[in-house]
Amino acid sequence: LRTAHEHKIPVFSSDPESVQRGCLAAVAPDQYAMGQQVGQLIVKVLKGENIKNLPIEQAHKTIMVINRATAQELGITFNNELLQKADRII
Repeated sequence: LRTAHEHKIPVFSSDPESVQRGCLAAVAPDQYAMGQQVGQLIVKVLKGENIKNLPIEQAHKTIMVINRATAQELGITFNNELLQKADRII
């Protein structure tokens, strides 16, 4: 991140916590929602469904996190539409 910032290169991540460390933004699976999905699958297994018969699932929900300080440091501005779509702005 330090090198990217020195050269004014934005860094994007799939890890929301990386945004707190200086990445410009992240779009990632919502870990809480994924836990709920897993819980629903576990309930099916506990009710007797064979785990081999359950579909492979992908995350149903993603989150977007934006680092406003990093954007300012890099001279990047976000339009209001994108900012309104963000789940968190730090």
